[in-house]
Amino acid sequence: MGYAGCGNCVQYDVFNPFNSQSYYHPFCIIDYNNATSIQQCWEGDNIVSLPDLRTEDQNVLNMWNSWIAQLVSNYTIDGLRIDSFQQVDQAFWPSFLAAAGDMYTVGEVFNGDPKYMCPYQQYSPGLMNYPAYYVITQAFQSTSGSIGNLVNGIIEMTGTCSDTTLLGSFLENHDNPRFPSLTPDVSLVKNAIGFAMLADGIPIVYQGQEQHFSGAGVPNNREAIWTSGYSKTPPLYTFILRFNLIRKVAIALDSSYLTYKAYPIYSDSHNIVMRKGSVFSVFTNLGISGSGSLILPAVDSGFKANQLITELTTLREYRTDPSGDLAIKISGGLPLVFYPTLAGLHGLLGVFGSTPEKPWTTLATMTRTSPTACATPTSIAVTFQETASTVSNQTLKLVGSISQLGSWNTADAVPLTKSTATSWAATLDLAPGIAFQYKYVKVMENGTVMYEADPNHSYTVAETCGKAVTVESSWQSS
Repeated sequence: MGYAGCGNCVQYDVFNPFNSQSYYHPFCIIDYNNATSIQQCWEGDNIVSLPDLRTEDQNVLNMWNSWIAQLVSNYTIDGLRIDSFQQVDQAFWPSFLAAAGDMYTVGEVFNGDPKYMCPYQQYSPGLMNYPAYYVITQAFQSTSGSIGNLVNGIIEMTGTCSDTTLLGSFLENHDNPRFPSLTPDVSLVKNAIGFAMLADGIPIVYQGQEQHFSGAGVPNNREAIWTSGYSKTPPLYTFILRFNLIRKVAIALDSSYLTYKAYPIYSDSHNIVMRKGSVFSVFTNLGISGSGSLILPAVDSGFKANQLITELTTLREYRTDPSGDLAIKISGGLPLVFYPTLAGLHGLLGVFGSTPEKPWTTLATMTRTSPTACATPTSIAVTFQETASTVSNQTLKLVGSISQLGSWNTADAVPLTKSTATSWAATLDLAPGIAFQYKYVKVMENGTVMYEADPNHSYTVAETCGKAVTVESSWQSS
């Protein structure tokens, strides 16, 4: 509720149906370091106050349930975006969402910590993906952004949330500065938008984003869209249209695309390659003046020797080398999207800019192929090979964020076998696509544990046609 006045001078009888002070929590401004305060105090300020309903009250809950059921019925609504999701007591949501018909909802939990946000998926499987928003923004807002933080952030999200494919993926909204206010470099903007659109979940484009609006904060980031004349020719409009078409084609060609969890298969200081199903996306923060090259190994992509691969933003064809590796060149700091070449793929995407919906009738006749020449394996044998010096009565173990590595409990860590004075190894069968962090620890006979120095190692198990993989590293000293 909103009231043009201070928190202690609200005239509650102006509201309908909640026209009594008894429906509301007593006035107090939220302290976001206190969980009770978040749910029972008021958002906003003491100039334009936002009276906070007592959603734990059964009468309030009944009125909300009746209202949402009627709203959904009257307007045939098939999805809801719920603002201020964390500010409502959690017991409110089950009956409210049931009254709404248990449809898809995306709740706003304005917090960048996956450990804080992800548990809210038990109440609404869809959430605004704020943790990804923050790492995408910092990675691409300048040419010195951290790709490493982006890689770790995506891995942490996948390992913490129950299902990242149900989240709302976004780069801009009405509560945050528009991305172009952070950088004038249009190539960086395109990489950030493209990453969000091809990430797990449902892409959300904020009005005006396609017009390259650049408001830096409230209210400047809430520009009136009609000032653009609703133009369909700006570079970001056509870019978003192309990436949306790429996503639609990927879904049409592979029904598992939506539930396939994207993960990084390559990264360096400026570039990251993401895989989602048969789509391999290359993003960079080199900027509009930047160029570079990288090699995408066959062990990570599953590409075959001398296989034709189509780059979907330019419709240029590449060919892998005799080992199946793909050489990629980056020009103008622009993102690239690769897909195993199919008969008719050029025709499907080639009419972009005129009638992009026209080629959908040809989908049924296209030859569908897999990016790999094998069925997806159920497990991959991953050997962790560590070089470390130990003393007498000391062993080396592996502990990490997944259950197979003890869930960070050193009592359940995986012991390594010593083959030479400093060589240790252990092999685990892990599911393709699983992402996790880990460390090596030295354990004395009496149980004393010594961790190697930060940072944690990060790893994502690639789909490698069942080929064994070895991950080599050396003990990290402080």
